[in-house]
Amino acid sequence: MSLRLSKVTSIGSMGRHVVLLVVLLAGLFSAMTSAHAAAYVFPGTLPTGCTGSGPAYTCSSTVTLAGADTVTINSPKPATITISGGLTMNGAKINNAGTAADLTLNISGALSASAGAVVNANVTAGSVSSTGAVSYGGALGTTGAGAITLGAGTTVTGAVTSVTGAIAFLTGTVSTYTTVGSISSGGTVTLNSYNSVLGNTTGYLISSAGHNDYGGNITSTTTYVSLGGYATVTGSITSQTYVDIGSNSSVGGSITSNSSYIDTGSSSSITGSLTTTGASATYIDIHGNTTVGGSITSKTYISMISGSTVGGDMVAGTTITMGTGSSATSSCLRSTSSGAINIPSAASVGSACCGVAPACSSACVSGTPKPPACAGSSVSATFQQGVNSYTGTVDTMLDPVATTANNGSATSFILDDDTDPQILMRFDNIFGAGASQIPLGATITSATLSVYVYSGDAAESVQLYRMLTSWTQASNWTTMSGGVSRDNVEARSAEDSHIGDTALTGFQSLDVTATLSAWSAGATNNGWLLRGDDAVWGIYSADYATAASRPKLTVVYTMPASGVASYTVVPATTSPSTCSAVTITITARTSAPATYTGYTGTINLTTSTGKGDWALGATPTPSGTLNNGTANDGAATYTFAAGDSGVVKLTLTNTQANSLTVNVVDSVIAGSSTTSASMSFSDNAFILAEDLSSRIAGSDVVVAGRNHDFQVTAIKKDSVTGACGTATTYTGAKTLKMWRTDSGSSWTAPTVVSPALTIPSSVPGASNLTLWSERGKRLTWHQTRKSITMWSHS
Repeated sequence: MSLRLSKVTSIGSMGRHVVLLVVLLAGLFSAMTSAHAAAYVFPGTLPTGCTGSGPAYTCSSTVTLAGADTVTINSPKPATITISGGLTMNGAKINNAGTAADLTLNISGALSASAGAVVNANVTAGSVSSTGAVSYGGALGTTGAGAITLGAGTTVTGAVTSVTGAIAFLTGTVSTYTTVGSISSGGTVTLNSYNSVLGNTTGYLISSAGHNDYGGNITSTTTYVSLGGYATVTGSITSQTYVDIGSNSSVGGSITSNSSYIDTGSSSSITGSLTTTGASATYIDIHGNTTVGGSITSKTYISMISGSTVGGDMVAGTTITMGTGSSATSSCLRSTSSGAINIPSAASVGSACCGVAPACSSACVSGTPKPPACAGSSVSATFQQGVNSYTGTVDTMLDPVATTANNGSATSFILDDDTDPQILMRFDNIFGAGASQIPLGATITSATLSVYVYSGDAAESVQLYRMLTSWTQASNWTTMSGGVSRDNVEARSAEDSHIGDTALTGFQSLDVTATLSAWSAGATNNGWLLRGDDAVWGIYSADYATAASRPKLTVVYTMPASGVASYTVVPATTSPSTCSAVTITITARTSAPATYTGYTGTINLTTSTGKGDWALGATPTPSGTLNNGTANDGAATYTFAAGDSGVVKLTLTNTQANSLTVNVVDSVIAGSSTTSASMSFSDNAFILAEDLSSRIAGSDVVVAGRNHDFQVTAIKKDSVTGACGTATTYTGAKTLKMWRTDSGSSWTAPTVVSPALTIPSSVPGASNLTLWSERGKRLTWHQTRKSITMWSHS
């Protein structure tokens, strides 16, 4: 084609011809571009190197599309295109009129796209690099170490995932946000400014500049989380090392650092709590004019710059410092090491304490007057297999197909809507008196079960039910009688909680506050049953290689009220027999000291030998609950009831001839520990029994000045059988020492009528009582005062 221009002789005429020339050239270039744009159709006109008639297609080498090219997907659908090389699509549009459900792209090489490109497909590639605003209508992922880089203004409707490759979003502007469904990576995740993640963000580490929005939780699986200023996080942040958030940021959930520090930017807002946990965890810094709605728990210090506000309790391992104008008016501030607590004024905090909960002292609090003492501090406990030495998680899957399979050591479980398996999960040893346990009787403020979902299923649900029957890690479909029935016998019929959107991956949470409250009140912990409705849903188990991705139970609770300072532990005799139980009277005492009549705490009972069995005593009958535990281990627990009025009589049976002491300690307050006098148990003993069927008239009524009858019986244990009985082999007269111990002031000594004897108030120098070779010798004496204790030995 050629153009011929006429010669012009005037400026005006020349200008008009130049304009005409420009218009003609523009039209010409447009026609040439349109003529070269390719319109590929699957099945039909395929790009060079691609074959197939649907729904599966293969391309043997790299496919390159021009900017104006189009790829249309017709029936049969859904289609799969497998490309052995890479895909360079510039600004081309693939399946522009369809949906991602119609097409899967498997690309072994790199995917490269430029501004204006459209890919309505679920894509897996060796790597992904796109510049400018590209639209991905489905999920976008890479294999192996493949990286993903997305340009400003890009949208990904589904999840962005990588195995170990880095994920990076380039810098956008206020009008060109990059928006994706969610992020999950075993590599680093880096977001420059102006990006948005609608769901959860999970990566080896999370690092971002300013003005980024996160619609779900943020989790670093290995190292840190660092967010620039003006970040918005709808969910919670969990990091394996430190957490930094920039100024003017907001977090809708909580922030947890598992082994380092938390540093918040100024003028920020955190709705939930801040927690540093783990042996190597350190401090929490809250910068000026920041608001924390929940509690703060730090392994070392807590520092608040001026103008900040905290709504929940604050617990620090060392010091707490609040700047001018800061407030925590509803909070209890506690330094567990009695480190300094520096506050602007007593009115700026709710209460304060120095020392381990629930002990309370104001000695470490600055200023005068001092705030009131804390009533009961909130404590947060997290239980996760292999984290902080916890090893009590038990889980398995009951398979209705492989009915006898033992899945207790599987690293993951999946609920399949075709077979309907069931997942059982339990956290053992979470209640007790240990340093990391929840005390029985604690008030449960909140409890959350978190499971890591690695495979989701859209628009379905998973339900959680409290188990009512016992099971083990080796349980299977057959041993559980054809799976677990939700019949209020094997499991509750009403669900405890559920996950409504099983499409979400990463950590998903279930509210289990009601269940933990029941367990704290004494109900048996049999764990939970997880089942799904038409869901193909996979989670990692307690045996998964990465501890941070195992099931996790987080409980916030208030310590049970208890003001006990010590106990009196008094055995009825310090020379008991191995043939009968000895009564031990335990009295709870306040620091006054006085009997703590309102005490309803739980005591732990142990013997110094680790032997013996406990039982309820009598006169009066205890009102509380005794748990003897394992037979003959000397240990038991007793929970006082209001009817005990702070005093309980228990009996201890010890079948070994030895000496021992009894220790009593409150299950929460270690400082209340009290030890009894030593008791020397003997195989041979005398039993002094009162009132043998009223052989003396009226002697069954204990009245001063009235005669009473007693019988002394010699008891002996057979050295061969271990059986106890009356020592019938005694012959002839046996002489004993008999004396009394008075309670109160002295009085006229009681006398034995038969045989005649005045009973001394101390151990006599020689035997003063003679028995004959009969089963027992009946004694009758005149008692002048209301209380007497008799002692005798050979």
